[in-house]
Amino acid sequence: MADDKDQRILELQLELERIKAQGNLQFDAYQTVLTRRYCSAAMSELFSQRSRIGIWRKLWLALAESERALGIDNITIEALEEMRSHLYVTDSDFETARVEEKKRRHDVMAVSYFAGASSDYADMRVARPCIWYCCSSGSGYHPLRCHQLFRD
Repeated sequence: MADDKDQRILELQLELERIKAQGNLQFDAYQTVLTRRYCSAAMSELFSQRSRIGIWRKLWLALAESERALGIDNITIEALEEMRSHLYVTDSDFETARVEEKKRRHDVMAVSYFAGASSDYADMRVARPCIWYCCSSGSGYHPLRCHQLFRD
C-alpha cells in the first residue's frame, strides 16, 4: 500500500515538473510592475495563477475528505480519487476556465464549475456550488450546513 502511495506521489511530482517545463510564465509567475523589483522567484511562483488554483483544489479535496470522514456518504471514494488525480493545473485548464469566466463573470466560480463539469461523478457536480459557496464567499458556513442545503 505504501509503495502504491509513493509511486503515485512520484507520478504527481513528475507531472508537475512536466507542466513547469512548459515554461508558461503567464500562469507560473505573478506579474506586476513591482514584481521585478521586490518579489523573489519563489514568492512570484507562490502567488501565480497555477499555484492559487492548485491550492484551491487541495482545499476542496481536504474539505471533501473531511466531509466523508464525518459520514457524508454521497462523496464517494472514486470521486476523491478523481479529485486527487486533478490536483495539478494544466494550461488547458486555464483556457477552459477563461471561457467559463466570461460566461459567469467570476474567476472562482469559473474554476469550480470546470472542476465539477469535468468530473465523471454526479456527486461532485452537485457539490461544486456548495464548495464554491463555502470556500469563496466568506459565508462562514460550516461544511455540514452545506450538506444540508444540497442533500434533497
